[in-house]
Amino acid sequence: MTKKRILNIRVMFVIFCGLMLGILFCYGIIKEVLNLLTASLLMLLVFSICVFFLLYSYFTKKHNEACRFRKNISFIIKISSIAFFLSFCVGMIILIVPFFRIINVIDFTTEVTVTGVVSDYVEENSTHKKFILKNCIIIDDKNIYSTDFKICVYTNTVAEINLGDKIEFFSEIEKYDYNKASDFTKLSQQIAYRTFVDASSIKYIDENISIKDTIKDATKDVLYNNLSSDNAGIAYAVLFGDKQGLSENLQDMFSYAGISHILAVSGLHIGVLVSALYIFLKKIKINKYIRFFLLFVILIFYSYLCNFTPSVCRASIMALLLCLCDLFGIEYDMLSSLSIAGIIILLLSPLSLFTISFQLSFLCIFAIISIAPSISSFLLKLKLPKFLARALAISIATNIAILPVCLNTFTQVSLIGILTNIFVLPIFSVTYVFLFVITILCLCINFLGFLLFIPNLFLHIIKVIANFTTSINFGIFKVFNVSYWALVILILTSIIIHFLMIKKFVKSGITIIFVALLISTMLSGFLPKNYSGENFAFNFKYDSNTMYYIQNGSVTMIGSNIESSQVLSELKTLRVKNIDYIIAYDFQLNNIDNLLQIINENNVKYVYLPEKFNYNSLVKKFDKIKFFKDNITLNNINLKTIEYGEQIIAVYIENSNIGDLLIPEISPTKAEAQYLMENFQTIDIIYLNNLSTNINIDSLNTKLIIINEGKDNHVISLENIEFYSLSKKLVKE
Repeated sequence: MTKKRILNIRVMFVIFCGLMLGILFCYGIIKEVLNLLTASLLMLLVFSICVFFLLYSYFTKKHNEACRFRKNISFIIKISSIAFFLSFCVGMIILIVPFFRIINVIDFTTEVTVTGVVSDYVEENSTHKKFILKNCIIIDDKNIYSTDFKICVYTNTVAEINLGDKIEFFSEIEKYDYNKASDFTKLSQQIAYRTFVDASSIKYIDENISIKDTIKDATKDVLYNNLSSDNAGIAYAVLFGDKQGLSENLQDMFSYAGISHILAVSGLHIGVLVSALYIFLKKIKINKYIRFFLLFVILIFYSYLCNFTPSVCRASIMALLLCLCDLFGIEYDMLSSLSIAGIIILLLSPLSLFTISFQLSFLCIFAIISIAPSISSFLLKLKLPKFLARALAISIATNIAILPVCLNTFTQVSLIGILTNIFVLPIFSVTYVFLFVITILCLCINFLGFLLFIPNLFLHIIKVIANFTTSINFGIFKVFNVSYWALVILILTSIIIHFLMIKKFVKSGITIIFVALLISTMLSGFLPKNYSGENFAFNFKYDSNTMYYIQNGSVTMIGSNIESSQVLSELKTLRVKNIDYIIAYDFQLNNIDNLLQIINENNVKYVYLPEKFNYNSLVKKFDKIKFFKDNITLNNINLKTIEYGEQIIAVYIENSNIGDLLIPEISPTKAEAQYLMENFQTIDIIYLNNLSTNINIDSLNTKLIIINEGKDNHVISLENIEFYSLSKKLVKE
């Protein structure tokens, strides 16, 4: 009688796991997350696991020879154990060079001349434009540096910035700090610097536009000439993953509906494209070798147009492997294919492991392979139709898999998206095929633009579904960060489900324990921090200066010249659910809609405005507004606005515990700074945005000076006066 295997091993998956662990291990050592003892113990653990499986393969050789299907299972276990250890070592080695490159990014301390080409990612909102500059040349004191690193540029909304523009400007550039998680993600994407440049100081240089930019610009013209503005922006994002034409409201709507993934080219897009092309080429009876070559060329070129993002590369490699298997009559294994794609991407770019695109893309497919079949079987037992059970299982599995990453990356999650995707994805598949084919026809024959009414109709239906979904508020939750142990537990649970071939009741018991542990770990992502006593939290952005005062759970935001998305991000960092009060001393008329969004998203009870900001248009939209003349007392703080030349240049806060606190505006003029230095020499604490302010700190008789360089939030707990920040603190005796 044949026996069953205990382990269902994929050698390529084992190698992929070893490579990822090696990269993470090296990352922990270099960043000193792991001390020498911990690193040694982990290395010993990895080696012990490999030895254990080598011994297991030896002592179970006779049992494995009697197993069904694979007679060489012992040999496979031996190969997997050795391959795991070797790939672990390779992972440690390949990270060293790129990691030390980002650690040793040149720090320019003075203003420099920068020349570069506007890259594909462009974002615009009510206060600024943001774009990425590539192919950069930096000139500092007559030294010329040509760098592979990119620069994130912020500028005024009036700037006419287009893809492929070559520009030049003179400005300070600040390098990202690899010690900070969000900055490290930027560095992983080869973005090393950020800067703010006034639109008037940007010079445009004539240059031949690349083939990629020529095609994308021509596509954009075709879409915007034949579709509505919103639908053209959606179509462009669907084709190239570039969201520059989408309004913030439209992006939020898709995000809340849980379908924002259709706006970033991923496996879904490549899968639909390859399926359509494969069926078409097969129908017209193209030779199978020529068919594979054509698909290879098309996918490589399309990946080039989409900037070779990890998700596009992963999907393209898997699609080509599927075609190769069909070409040579080999059985296709999805998990091995996924692993090969991961190995290729990490060998070429080890830092891709730390990008959100890589993590979400691979977790989704891994969930479809390992978790979805079990969920589908359960739903079929509930008598659901097969197609619905499969679609719902895939949607549930992928949402579960990406949840730990989403909790740590985004400020809100949409659980209603599980159902939305069931209706949207079939429509999207048809839409994408029509959009892709008709756009190519329109690029070749201009007068065929009218045919775009077909995808335009489908896009409108998707928008209607998304808009309806966003009106269902119970499906959207604010979240906080969770431990990445949740992701480790999730992957281990998936491996148990997919790899472990033991008795069903034993496997179910182990799975239930791991699932319970996973749920308890992820629940922390929904629980706010319980602040006791009084706390101040400071934040700095290049165009705003915001402070949060937290007293026994009641939250007051001081300042409002800030994007609503940034507010959500700050509240997530502070682990605070909502804002109770806003003192909008820096309120601007063009920020009415943004302020209303902050109010609605955070269940604000009252907004306090200086009398000089008595705007009727705001009162009509939000009636819980109170006006004050020059000071206001709220909870345990008394806030006064400081004016100079009829402009508010600072706020002065009195608190019985912390003393007096002065917060000047971001960039006071020399006259304004002189006025503040003359009138507030003996204040207890002064909070400055940066070291380049006109305020001379040496002239102040101040107990504490906090200088925020824009790297992190300050949190001051008034119970023990502890400071949590990467920013500089100067204490005067």
